[in-house]
Order: sequence, then structure tokens, then C-alpha cells
Amino acid sequence: MRCSFLLVLLVCTAAACSRYPTAPSAAFDAAAMDVTSPLANESPLALRSVTGRTTNVLTGAAIGGVTVRIADVGSAVADATGGFTMESEALDGRYRITASGAAVIERQTSVAFPGDTARVSLIPATFSLAALDQMVRSFGEVGVLKRWTQAPALIVETSMLNRDASFDASGTPLDAVVASAEPMTEAAINELVGQLTRALPLMSGGQLTAFSGISRQTTAAGETVPFDTGSNAVVVARYPGTGVCRGFASIAYTEEYAVVAARVLVQTCTGTLAAPVVAHELGHALGYGHVTSAASVMTATVTGDVTEFDRQAATIAYLRPPGNRTPDVDPEAFTVNQPAPARRGAGRIIAGPIE
Repeated sequence: MRCSFLLVLLVCTAAACSRYPTAPSAAFDAAAMDVTSPLANESPLALRSVTGRTTNVLTGAAIGGVTVRIADVGSAVADATGGFTMESEALDGRYRITASGAAVIERQTSVAFPGDTARVSLIPATFSLAALDQMVRSFGEVGVLKRWTQAPALIVETSMLNRDASFDASGTPLDAVVASAEPMTEAAINELVGQLTRALPLMSGGQLTAFSGISRQTTAAGETVPFDTGSNAVVVARYPGTGVCRGFASIAYTEEYAVVAARVLVQTCTGTLAAPVVAHELGHALGYGHVTSAASVMTATVTGDVTEFDRQAATIAYLRPPGNRTPDVDPEAFTVNQPAPARRGAGRIIAGPIE
């Protein structure tokens, strides 16, 4: 802020120095004035505007009556169409914006000024923030959203896991899981791929419509199944069991909370819960935790399929940048009227396994 203040001060000083005397005795000597001087041509900053629209993040419908405040720029109340406009002489740059109202959960984000139209989507106040936090801001660092920034690839391990070499006495998978000599059948592979491709758009609010690619890998018996923490892929493997539907997932994400890899292990099972359990584990692979405050496929014990809450929470998650914090606070670098900044991809944080 110090640099901005000094710049404004210099502009004001220049404007004051360029005034001409107005007394009758004063004479204007054009020849004596250096018209090429920067001070002689300086003028105050031009009045510019920023426009935007406030909408419901779940439906896209306009929300009027929202108070929008942009730090050091101004404030306005969105009209019935959600539209707002502010005029200011503020310096070009990125400014924090707060949108609040009785019908919405307050959102803090950033806006580029001047810039394109700001699209400020808001969470309805009636939506359960507690359940949202449990689902999209609890796996790994608590209170912050982790998600993919692009559709991942899907890699299917065609060798069944060696259960004895891959799980501890409590049934929790080890950091390194080991392939057995038993291959998955073609029917089992196709079934698993079908369950995952069905679940992906449901569990991402329709933002990830398909995997970026689907491939297979076959690990030799006794070898560790690869899990590359920077692969931009979900690696999925099956392991034998007693018929109970369960599974585990781990994710790797960057210091900027972008998920870049996931591992999903699913026990062989049949019945009506087979597909919901796969959807649950894919939810973990997308960055989600367990939910206790709403009916959800992400409950610790899966009892049903994807719910309306799941679809809505996933929509919110995948319309917010990684690093969004509760209640709805975006990272400083993200703006609602500019393309998202490039991710550095530094560091890898592992979360999981979680059942």
C-alpha cells in the first residue's frame, strides 16, 4: 500500500504545480513553459468502472440485494438481476471483494480492477455449511478445499492385490501394496471402469465429465503396484475379500491444494452397494472426506448411492479454486474476472489411506 500511496501523492502534487495564476496581474508566457515536461501533461487517474453479477452457485440464477464491497474501490448493492457497477480512480491491480447478504453465505475473493465482468457465485444460506466442510474441506488439512484442476486419467491395475502382503492386521492397506499372480477378469475390469466413469460426473458436480484417458497396467506378482504422486491419474486396484463392500483411497496434492494423484483400492464384492462404494472411494480420490451432517454417499459406512446433497456439494467444490477455506474464502491470487493463475506444483502432500 505504501507504493500506491506515494504514487497518488505524486500525481496530486503534479496537478497542483500545473495550475496557472488567475489574478489580473498574472501573465501566461507560453514560450517560457516547457510543454514537454511530464508535470505539465500529468492528469489525475481516469474514472473507470468494474461490473459484475451475483448468482446462486447451485442454479446459476441471479441473486439480488447482495452487498458487494471491493477494498479501496467502493461498494454497491446488486439489483434484481444480480448486476452491480462501481466507478473508481483506484490504481490498476487486484483487490479483495466481499459479497454478503441474508440469503447467502458471505464470500471473500479477489477481483482485477479494471477487468472483465466479475461473476460472483454464492452459496445459499440454507445450505449446510457443516456438511459441506465435512465433505470438501476435511480430507488432509482440515478447513481447506483440495481438488483436481483438470480431469485425471484412470489407470486400472489388472493384477489382483496380494492381501497378506498389502494390508496390516487391522485390514488397513500399507503404503506399498503388492500384486499377486491372480489377474482380474475382463468382465471385472469393465465393471470397475463402468462404475468409476458413472461416478465421476456425479461426484464432481458435472465439472469432470470423463477421465482424460483410460489405460491398464499389469504389475508382476510380488512387485509393488506403482503410485506416482505426480501422475495426474487415479490408479485403481482390486483385492480379494469376503464379499463385504469396502475400499480405501489416498491422494497426493500440492502446497496449493491441487490434487495431482490418487490411489483407490476396492475389495471384490457384489450386490446393490458395489457401485455406491466405488463412488465413495472415488469421492475420496477427488478430495472428499466423510460426512455425518447430511445424507451422503460419503458417510463412513456406505448405505446408499449418491444423494442430492453430494451433487450440490460437489458442484460447490468444483466451482471454487483449490485452497478455498471455510466459510467461503478464496486464495488471494484467485480472481473472479481473470483466468486462474498457473499452479506451481511444488511439493507433494499425501493424505490417506481413508476407507
